Amino acid sequence: MTGSTDETINVDNAVTNDDEDTLMNDFDFWAHTKNDDIEAVNITVWKKNLLGQWDFYDNGTTDDAGELNLNNVTSGDYMWAASFGGEDLTNEGGYAVVDQTYTTGHIGVIDDWDGTG
Repeated sequence: MTGSTDETINVDNAVTNDDEDTLMNDFDFWAHTKNDDIEAVNITVWKKNLLGQWDFYDNGTTDDAGELNLNNVTSGDYMWAASFGGEDLTNEGGYAVVDQTYTTGHIGVIDDWDGTG
């Protein structure tokens, strides 16, 4: 990656009903550049424990469609970070809440609405 706007890797995340079990408890990621899906982005996820500390939860690597799905996560607060080729992706990572009733999902997407890069 040279750092041009066309090659910057973005990672979007969502809490959805990806596996169609009617519960909003699937943690989904999509790694992409402006025009391409990105394979082999590593996503590491931590979950906040009862003491308020972050514990390792899971990690995985995006597939050839740029996707990684962690299905059937338990309710709670999650934090995640992304890396590619062993280097952390700057400004990629985030925070998500999985509602204890499993009825509320969300999607976080970055888009260049004004086309300025």
